[in-house]
Amino acid sequence: MNERQSKGKGLGRSATSPDRRPPARGGTVIVPLLYTIAILYLAVTRESIYWFVDVGPYLLKAHHIAAFAVHVVLVRLWARRRVRSKALKLLLPLFASFALGAAIEIVQTLTPYRHARTEDLVDNSIGIALGYLAILALGLFGRVIRRLRAGVRPADTAPEPKKP
Repeated sequence: MNERQSKGKGLGRSATSPDRRPPARGGTVIVPLLYTIAILYLAVTRESIYWFVDVGPYLLKAHHIAAFAVHVVLVRLWARRRVRSKALKLLLPLFASFALGAAIEIVQTLTPYRHARTEDLVDNSIGIALGYLAILALGLFGRVIRRLRAGVRPADTAPEPKKP
């Protein structure tokens, strides 16, 4: 038996089987981690960055919305490669991002120059929802593109089946 034939012997599955994952890239861990650290740092520093969006009686903080929309996307990209459970892949980004927002508000109660606000949690949640909607939309768009490339027709344009 030559080297080519012996590769993969005893593994119980081929190298191209669907349950075999490609190796995870280092950026899928480092980027979300650094982003989370940056959000935590900015949340407890004295210097503040504010971008407000006026929505009637309520002032939305655009920087909260943008930060958490990006955070949920980064956590989803990480979970896609690292988590096996399909349900956990979908729910972990939501819970992790919300937990980060809640942790920030708790930490801000301990600082003399920052204040915890429920409005910030609402803004964070809006960002999480928008980021997750973007994930779902891009996933759906990606599936449509893959089907079109594979030549799969939509149901309404498929040819009629032949009658015997």
